[in-house]
Amino acid sequence: MGCVLSERVARLSLKVWTTLRRPRVVLGISALAAVYLIVLIVRVQRRSNQADFSQYYVYALAMRSGQNPYTVDLTSLAASQGLNIVWKHATYTPTFILCFEPLTLMSPRAAYWTWTVISLACLGAALFLLLNQECDLPSALLLAAAAVLYEPLASHFHFAQVQLTILLLLTLVMRSLRRGHEAAAGLALAVASLLRLFPVIFVGYLLMRRKWQALFYMGLALAVGAAITWGFLGTTRAQGFFQMVDPLSRQLKVPANMSVAALVSRPFWRLAGPSHPSIELGRRMAVGLAEMVIVTLTILASAKRGWTADEDDAVFGLWVVTMVLLTPTTWGHYLVLLFLPFALLAKAAASGAASARAIWLAVGSYLLTQASMVPADRLFWLLPQKLSTGLTEITALWLLLAYASLFCLVVDIPKLRRPSVPVLRVA
Repeated sequence: MGCVLSERVARLSLKVWTTLRRPRVVLGISALAAVYLIVLIVRVQRRSNQADFSQYYVYALAMRSGQNPYTVDLTSLAASQGLNIVWKHATYTPTFILCFEPLTLMSPRAAYWTWTVISLACLGAALFLLLNQECDLPSALLLAAAAVLYEPLASHFHFAQVQLTILLLLTLVMRSLRRGHEAAAGLALAVASLLRLFPVIFVGYLLMRRKWQALFYMGLALAVGAAITWGFLGTTRAQGFFQMVDPLSRQLKVPANMSVAALVSRPFWRLAGPSHPSIELGRRMAVGLAEMVIVTLTILASAKRGWTADEDDAVFGLWVVTMVLLTPTTWGHYLVLLFLPFALLAKAAASGAASARAIWLAVGSYLLTQASMVPADRLFWLLPQKLSTGLTEITALWLLLAYASLFCLVVDIPKLRRPSVPVLRVA
């Protein structure tokens, strides 16, 4: 019965995919996505004086004027520029703030447009590198349209975030490793880590895949980058960031936080306040166990030797989802980083190298993320607060589905010829 159902689902899926790949359908969906992106970019320009862009601008402006943005109250400086900020102290890495400083030579609005163009360029470059040589044109256009219509991308532009830059850097890391350019991969990974810190988790990937040269160059580039940052900013200002790490990592109560730590912590706090000793101990143990399970599963999936280049890419994609899950503060816009593993899954599916369960878990993650984020983001003013908050909170579960999808993609590779793991070919 299960086999018959799987075959029917597979046939229906192929029929739907074949229909979607018809020229008129592809053209229509692509045009819709292009119009949507233009409207999105025009609408978010109203937020040129709002967080998170306003935060970056004020942090960098304070740094350029010789102040320490990690210790000085930035409220008055923000007000003098007509900007609204949420955090009165800097929360980003010293290297990121240093790199942002040139934009403060412009007016805030001009800097905002420049920042938006940079984000669009990173999005276009990342999608081109992920889809150009891996998919035929109709499939590439459909996948690019799906990326544009993905609600986390709207959230990314709403907050003028930086994750598309990280997506591009991680894509360059993966492609460099595929071509054996380990020095370039290590350099790109170091830049990503200096900008946003959390990509440092890929040290684990490099260790598991025995990429010693990439690991060496990453360490060297991190040391050089840190030294350059220290040299420009001075020890006191550069070290100020570390006093903000702890408060930033404690934003677990916010419903929009999709990290594993937040997902596990919030049910405990509903039972009793965070100050209750027994509840807090149980919470910490549960968080540690959940994170340990994810890390262990990822390591076990990465441990096999003799991967082909495509299979090694799948492992890289699994580490991307692991990184997003384990980052202490994972907001909705972080999910744009899933463009990379989803593109790898689409490529594997096109060549018949992905199991049906891996594909369907990814489809489920995408659709359910849309179903929960779109109402919460766009219709929050119409929905009861509890419903809007609940929709936001359950999005973390769909991130777990994405992890399960990539995990299945990796572990099913040796089993694809067995009838127990059906394969769905989508091209």
